[in-house]
This record gives sequence, C-alpha cells and structure tokens, in this order.
Amino acid sequence: MSLIRSQPGHLLTLWRWTRRVEMVSPASCFHCKTFSSIPADPDPIEIHKRKLLLWFSHLPKEEKLFGGVLSPESMHVDPLIIERKEDERVGLLRSPYQSQAYSGRPVTVEQLFGDNNTQADGRGLNVLLYGAVGTGKSTVVRKLVLDWCTGNKLGRFKLLLPFSCEDISQISKPASLRDLVGRKYLHLRRHPLLNGEGEQAKDVLFLFNGMEKMQLDFRIGSSELCSDPNEPLPPGGVVVNLLRKYLLPEASILVSTRL
Repeated sequence: MSLIRSQPGHLLTLWRWTRRVEMVSPASCFHCKTFSSIPADPDPIEIHKRKLLLWFSHLPKEEKLFGGVLSPESMHVDPLIIERKEDERVGLLRSPYQSQAYSGRPVTVEQLFGDNNTQADGRGLNVLLYGAVGTGKSTVVRKLVLDWCTGNKLGRFKLLLPFSCEDISQISKPASLRDLVGRKYLHLRRHPLLNGEGEQAKDVLFLFNGMEKMQLDFRIGSSELCSDPNEPLPPGGVVVNLLRKYLLPEASILVSTRL
C-alpha cells in the first residue's frame, strides 16, 4: 500500500504495491515519479544456467581430497575433432584404440554446431560421440555444459538440455517431451522454445549421455511417429522421434554411447 500527497491535508490511498516519490517545485504544481516494487519475472534460461553450473561443477567428496587437481578447470580440455573426407567415411573405427591418420582439418565445437552445418532443409545436426569405457565421453559432455553456462562455447544455442539416458530408461510410464523436460528442469516446463511452433527449436541443443542404456529400436513401425511435444509416448519413443527429426526437427542433438 502507498500514499500520494496531492494537496496539503488531502491523502489518496492506492491499493497497489508501488512506491511513489513526490518532487514539489512551486506550491501550485508537483511531479511524481513511480518506482515499482514488483520484481520482474526471473529469466528461466538464466535460472537454468545457474542450476546446470552448480550441478556439473560439483565434485564428489572423494575427488575433493585431491584439492584442485581434479577441478573442472584443470581436468577439462577441448576435444580434438577431426573431419574425415568422403572416401574416409567408412563407418565407425573397428577398435576404440585403433590409430588412423586422417587428412581432414581439425574442427572446433563452434564450427561443428555452426550455422553452416545446419542441413539444407533446416533440420538440426545429429552428432554421435562414441568410445570405450573410460575414454572421456562424459567428461566432454560435462565440459560442453559448463562452457555453455559460462558463455565460452555453443553461444548460438539459447537452450542446452543435458539428459542421462540411464535416468530416462527408468521411467516406466508414457511421457511427452515437455513432461521429460519438466521432470528434470521444472523451470523450463512451459518454455516456448519447446512448443514446436515455427523454427524456435533451432536454438536448442539436446545432450543424451549414455545412449547404450536405453536400447532404442529404430526399426520402421517399432516406434509411433510423433511431432507433438505434448503427446505422451514411451520415453524411448520420444528420443527416437527426436533423432529421426519428426519431433522438433530444427533442434540439434549430441549423443554419447559406448562401443
């Protein structure tokens, strides 16, 4: 509740949560400047970045015993990404330890997910990160998340959504994409970037870590086709539709999996 002085002896009560400051010049006139005490709605993206930064920079108690040796700043390095030429793209390496020289140039993460790599029809990029146990896949994902939160990398994406495929595999009931997001990130449940309208999803990057935990079936007819972010499906069906580009086709996706 606030009060405004209009003339001596007369008070006008306003039932609003605003505070008014009076500036009187001559006695015959006055000017009021209004300052609202109602806080602006917090930006859900900024909330998201703060939460991710806390979660992904947290060190387990065992790692804290090593001091700063295992801190994110000291243990995370930029991944080396080599582009293969067309005649070298013969599939996955036969062994995670196989050494093979490529004539292609190194590619940065920014270049990998840059606008130039968007498909001609406007669909986002699907990137597969694979390797044996202990080769650093989760570490790469962790660094990408921290770099996005601090503005060091992946600046073209307004929203980055990391998921543990092991967690998703534990969900037994059908759920929509927005349900899966809201289950893990409540502050993003109604975010417009995920409503499927227009091309807003081009600003979204999904990270699915540990895809081998889900045992997805990509055979035709094995998963119901879906383009509605609000339609409930088995969680594996939601991920398959994202990767097939039926659901939010403009979004980009990074998947990590074991060989």
